[in-house]
Amino acid sequence: MKVDFQKIIVSIISILICLNLSAHDPNDITYLFDEDRLKIELTPTSILDLIDQITPANQNNEIMKLSNYDCLLDNYFNNHIELYTNGKRIYLIYVRRDLKSHNGYLEFQLSHKLKNDSDASIKIDAFHEVYLTVHEQIILHGTRIK
Repeated sequence: MKVDFQKIIVSIISILICLNLSAHDPNDITYLFDEDRLKIELTPTSILDLIDQITPANQNNEIMKLSNYDCLLDNYFNNHIELYTNGKRIYLIYVRRDLKSHNGYLEFQLSHKLKNDSDASIKIDAFHEVYLTVHEQIILHGTRIK
């Protein structure tokens, strides 16, 4: 029996590439906090599901222009992400989004610098009205805290 090792290697590489490129679920949300920014990594589907949930006017499935929802997203995340340092509330200021690929993000500037990890308090309840289960990762200054 002749074994074609080249075909086996190509098959293994193809499987590994597919596993590596597999899409993550819309309910997988990562919050990356640094000293003056918050980057929320998510999928475009996550944002569309959120907008559909919190804006009943859009239930008629109109084509969405995401720039029309920038203020809504700013308000939503300020209401669903409570961030404190030294007892002072830090607010989010919407900066930009990139939802052109499956691995999209929203970026916010923080109203005050977040310097000392031990003085930080973070409470997030975003997307809980959209998905039954939300898988959150919270990363503060490069260290995963949840």
